[in-house]
Amino acid sequence: MGAPMKVRVRVAICLLSTVSCILVGGCLGLVGDFGLGDKGDAGVVAETGTLEVSSFDATLSDAAFDSGTGSSGDASMNVEATTTCGLDNCPHGCCDDNGGCQGGTAAAICGTAGATCVACPDGHECSSAGQCVCDAASCADACSGGANACGGCGALSGQPGATCTVNGCTGTYVCSGAGLVCNAPSPNACGGCTSLSSTPGTACTVGGCAGTYGCSGTTLVCEAPSVNACGGCAVAPGAVGAACAGTDGCSGTYGCSGTTVTCMECQSPGGCQQLPGTCVASNCSYASLLDGTMCGTGNACSVCSAGSCTGVLTCSDGGTCNPDAGCP
Repeated sequence: MGAPMKVRVRVAICLLSTVSCILVGGCLGLVGDFGLGDKGDAGVVAETGTLEVSSFDATLSDAAFDSGTGSSGDASMNVEATTTCGLDNCPHGCCDDNGGCQGGTAAAICGTAGATCVACPDGHECSSAGQCVCDAASCADACSGGANACGGCGALSGQPGATCTVNGCTGTYVCSGAGLVCNAPSPNACGGCTSLSSTPGTACTVGGCAGTYGCSGTTLVCEAPSVNACGGCAVAPGAVGAACAGTDGCSGTYGCSGTTVTCMECQSPGGCQQLPGTCVASNCSYASLLDGTMCGTGNACSVCSAGSCTGVLTCSDGGTCNPDAGCP
């Protein structure tokens, strides 16, 4: 093999070895194996001349391998939100633009108590409590009287962590940048401050009866009819057994027609009449019991006759009926 060919082969091998070394962290051993000179240069010397192969310099960021995010980032918490991000599910972090809960201790993503994440201004850093405060270099010159609890220069209306109220709902003061905001829940659809299980107007069911959710004060209730005395959901016009006037003009009593409470006309037959009754021209008509049917109370000899309790019991032996004892 001629000298030019040797040079090309050595160069190719060295290039491949150099790339491999970059990936695993070094190739000092390979430089010695190929006899590239005492100085460690990557040059290749051939009989016909010298071919210089530039050395490679690759610096890999430790942070990129450690966290997968590059040299910076807030890796303390990154939880994808399944519900609305806020104080309830992100009490020690802040909420990003995508509704995720972040750790809230990085200068670019700073906040706590479920407040919106903010980027700290120049000369500020994010404290472990999720507050933008001026760093040591800028505080001495930025504020004549020293920085406030949120890292700003102006007076605050309260102190971080103190109780505050917004629209009737209680919360706590938190820092937002160099200022202070009241982190409190927004009023719900009923004017209260707690989360509602549903929305007013949405369908609901109570005891098998359908209704819709509505507000009762500041809370949500299912507005559905109660189960009536007949087991149905229709509103009862009256109590079962109470007197009523039917649509045909006859009096009656409330009773069950399936699972519905309805006015049942003509429910009061005489002693020698039987149900069901019929309403005719606003008057009740009943079928008569058979003649001779015992009727009345306190008289052992009273029997029905032509639909009225006016008959007298005839004894089979021809004797006289005793009102107290009946026939002998």
